[in-house]
Amino acid sequence: MLTIIPLGIRTKPWISIDGRTKMWSLEHECIYKFKDEFDDFRFEVTIPKDFEFDLASIPRFFWRFVAPFELSIAAPLIHDYLYRYQGKIPSKYISDDHIFTRKQADKIFLHLMIDEGVPNWKAKIAYRAVRIFGRRAWNKHKKGSSK
Repeated sequence: MLTIIPLGIRTKPWISIDGRTKMWSLEHECIYKFKDEFDDFRFEVTIPKDFEFDLASIPRFFWRFVAPFELSIAAPLIHDYLYRYQGKIPSKYISDDHIFTRKQADKIFLHLMIDEGVPNWKAKIAYRAVRIFGRRAWNKHKKGSSK
């Protein structure tokens, strides 16, 4: 299995929240650059305008340790996007036909949190939580889901 490393954001995410549904929405498309760990193979993933996500699904009881708004915007955004499509992003939104595994999506989440300045210990707690509890969220999305 390839290790995919996020190289950075080409366009910064601008988001807004729907106070009624508590869902965040991307105000314009956002582009992330990635590379394979072992060679110089690079590709981009575009998250389209109006993509909705919940920032981070952390039960309120655990917010005293790690709150959703402490994990950056980039990490939960790309993680939710990869989960939404079970790693099979529609071809018009990816520069190569790469299919992400759940483990790769979770590792990308960890890398992005650290790159965005989330304290290492908080990033690792959030990463372990998605590794332990993320399977249900990954499996609930059917191939070809929209938004």
